[in-house]
Amino acid sequence: MKTRKFYSLILKFFILTVFYPAVLCSIGESHNINRDYLTGNIDFVLDESYLVLSELNPDCLPITAKFPISPGKVVDRFDIPEHISDYNFKPLNGILGAYENVTEEAEKTLQQQESPADNLSSQEQEKELLLCGDNNNDPQFCMDIKDIADKAAGKSNIKNLVGVYVKELKTGYEFGINENLTVFDEYDGNTDGYFRAASVVKLQMAYVAYRLIEKGELSVDKTYYDNVTNQEFMLLPTLHKMVSHSDNNLFNTMLRLIGRERTNRILEEYGILNSPVYGEISPAVGYSRENNIKRHGTTKVGGKITPKDMGKILEDVYKEKDENYYMECLNRALVANVYNSRIPAGFDYKYPVAHKTGTADSAGAYNDAGIIYCKNPFILVVLTKGESSANAQKYIRELAKELTAYMDKRASKTGQ
Repeated sequence: MKTRKFYSLILKFFILTVFYPAVLCSIGESHNINRDYLTGNIDFVLDESYLVLSELNPDCLPITAKFPISPGKVVDRFDIPEHISDYNFKPLNGILGAYENVTEEAEKTLQQQESPADNLSSQEQEKELLLCGDNNNDPQFCMDIKDIADKAAGKSNIKNLVGVYVKELKTGYEFGINENLTVFDEYDGNTDGYFRAASVVKLQMAYVAYRLIEKGELSVDKTYYDNVTNQEFMLLPTLHKMVSHSDNNLFNTMLRLIGRERTNRILEEYGILNSPVYGEISPAVGYSRENNIKRHGTTKVGGKITPKDMGKILEDVYKEKDENYYMECLNRALVANVYNSRIPAGFDYKYPVAHKTGTADSAGAYNDAGIIYCKNPFILVVLTKGESSANAQKYIRELAKELTAYMDKRASKTGQ
């Protein structure tokens, strides 16, 4: 035992004194970045089977390097990796530190956070499935996408209700499966999107924050203070990292700053009508159901969303990014997403994708919502509920693969 501890200490010493400095130098050289920018805290993120070292440069963009490791291996520090639960590990004490196996009690707690009104009758499910392609002005486009979606569902053995929204950005043609599906929650009398947002809620929060900056209600030059984390922060790097690294603490910080009512007012103002944001999410510093009630007046966590609402946000980002600096910032953060095992993996990372993933294992929610910058750019939003990780992620990858090939073939028709 003593021998193992001795070798462990030697290994840690080597990593801290030789390996990490060498990596930082190589990052600085490969990105032509002044090494002074690489001082300060370095974040470690488990991304599938890679260790990602990331640092923000002065332009709020991350510099990253990836190293193959075995899933679930202990590393000194993590920054709330969204997919850590795929390997049956979760953070201790909310934020940075060691990890332990998820207990059954913890899973039950997560399950209890689901609204009791989430279940739809078979008749309601059938009705919503018939909405696919409603109001689409190209029936052939709708038929083609539906065929692709049906084949993807068959290949991935999808067993439960899914939400899909597709929009070809040059023509405006769109297709949906349960794209506007909502459910009435008897708990609070509200109508919510049917699907659990998980970390896709960070897309909503960033969108709201940038809109408030545009309006002059928030300032990029001001240093804010959060009394829960006892941290000072500025908006641009905070919002970028909240999205690109799916940081729960930063989402909760922004929700405390803006407030639930103002967040939802801005969403409604910009046409996001069925996807309210509710409360803080866990694991995170200071999170508890009691604190959610005290701060936000609800026991609900995160939000419930519809595929089309998320598509609306992404469409605004796409249309405004060339003229609106803050929509460009959001687009950059989405492209810098470190979790790329779903939509981008479908076409072997051939094209940039501005996307936000979300995962809630206890709810069978494996989501991805993004803009695929292929030859014929399009929006793809996929939300699942009650599905297995393997089936859901295969479904998303199959959809992304076949839809991207289809859109590329249509590029000449859309003037690309």
